[in-house]
Amino acid sequence: MMRSRIKGSKWRSMRVALSPAFSGARCRNMAPLMVESAKSVTNHLQKRIIDEKVIDINNITMSYVNDVIASCAFGFAVDSLKEPDNCIYKLGQKAIIQDTTQVMKFFGYENIKTVMKGLKVKIIATEEAEQFGLLFKSALKARKEKLVGPRPDFIQILVDAMQGKGDDDKISSNSTNAFTDDDLVAQAVLFYVAGYDTTANLINYFLYEMAVNPHVQEKLNQEIAEMSDEGDVYEAIQRLKYLEMCVCEVLRLWPLVGSADRRSVIPYDFGPTYPDSKHSLIAPTGIHIWIPIYSIHRDEQYWPDPNTCIPERFSPENKGSIVPYTYLPFGTGPRHCIGSRFAILAAKVFLVKFLKTYRTKTHREKTKLSPRAFILRPRDGFELTVERRIEND
Repeated sequence: MMRSRIKGSKWRSMRVALSPAFSGARCRNMAPLMVESAKSVTNHLQKRIIDEKVIDINNITMSYVNDVIASCAFGFAVDSLKEPDNCIYKLGQKAIIQDTTQVMKFFGYENIKTVMKGLKVKIIATEEAEQFGLLFKSALKARKEKLVGPRPDFIQILVDAMQGKGDDDKISSNSTNAFTDDDLVAQAVLFYVAGYDTTANLINYFLYEMAVNPHVQEKLNQEIAEMSDEGDVYEAIQRLKYLEMCVCEVLRLWPLVGSADRRSVIPYDFGPTYPDSKHSLIAPTGIHIWIPIYSIHRDEQYWPDPNTCIPERFSPENKGSIVPYTYLPFGTGPRHCIGSRFAILAAKVFLVKFLKTYRTKTHREKTKLSPRAFILRPRDGFELTVERRIEND
């Protein structure tokens, strides 16, 4: 959900080069890698949860998402629950946006970029950024020189494009060859930081909503229980219609970021300042606006009973009645989140594996959001009671 600082034609070229990395075909190829990471989580939990136990779900999901991104994007096989000291996980813990200081750095670079550069303020500390860069460049070099075999990941699509191979995704090698390794490292770091905390939070809030809405959880479990473990996991997950409805509703209640920003490149007329007004609100070129996604998603003008989890809002029969631009979990327009398909698939793979074996229950009356967080998160963490399902219950 974070935006790249690249602008204009250079941004468009990078977007063209990277978009195929998150196509449906590529995500299908990455799904088995996600399944392996999800299996590592369930194997870990089998040793910890015999009957039921209160755990901080965030510790589980952050490890899972880290392993998925490490595997699917960078080609590194890690198990962060088994080996929490692996370098990628440690780097990620330092890079994610969890406090006011990090938020102010982003605001600073958005509004007073020259000052921030002059003060040499770093969003990610130099040491961590350099370690990220070295890891990525070493993986990129190994693929270019065919020291390791090809994998269906983020790095491979860049290498294929650079070498002019392309595929049915019709990647343009010219668009990628215009960038240096440092440009590609920057995009890799952006993808990691933007996708890490947000994807984990999607899973966290999903499991929280299932805990406080047990009737929804049981209806979903019935659908998941009927899913076959054989065949194409990607296609099987696409057929889970109620899971899709639940994911959409959780993203409405808990969008990955509370607001999004855009800067106008030409004057824009928003129309009358109020109904029947003769005066229009016109944004001049260069104005910076913020879109209050969380507030729009919970506005009763558009969403009846807005604070209640009702997945049926997103049923095939009801989706057509949703007012355009009132549902923006990944933004919209040319700069919508490029990794949205990847994030949702990663979340669904985890949820299917997890909910087949476990159910969640809440032991708190209310979950509060932390006012310090850029990403919406509870003040007291994501502690939930996790209970092992009885076979065929």
